[in-house]
Amino acid sequence: MDAKQYNELVEKLTPKENKILNLFLAFISGGTIGAIGVGLKNMYKMMGLNMELSVTYMILTLIGLAALFTALGWFDKVATIFKAGILIPITGFSHATTSAAMDSREEGLILGIGANIFKLIGSVFVYGMLGATIATLIHLYILGG
Repeated sequence: MDAKQYNELVEKLTPKENKILNLFLAFISGGTIGAIGVGLKNMYKMMGLNMELSVTYMILTLIGLAALFTALGWFDKVATIFKAGILIPITGFSHATTSAAMDSREEGLILGIGANIFKLIGSVFVYGMLGATIATLIHLYILGG
């Protein structure tokens, strides 16, 4: 089988996704996570915390819930349905680190969890910082800061 035949076979056997439905589901799930975040922030504010602490606690709560749902095996099931809507917010970051830690926990705390916890999100850190640096330099030196 040559490369052309292989690509045709892959194209034929690859399931087609409904991109409009995926877009809608991602929009709804991402919006729901955002609404939950606003609700948590408001709840923490009503408990007497200032805005900065309320936002911090809201983010920590979302990270904690995503880690818990990953550990229980629920996150992957929900992400299969809602795709980017649940993976793009901070919940996706939490899921990536928690699943990497769970996959390597048998190798021990140092060589397992410690060495592998950020394996899946390393590129996000690297290119996120690179993008932020470039945007800052453009803002400061080209747009006049």
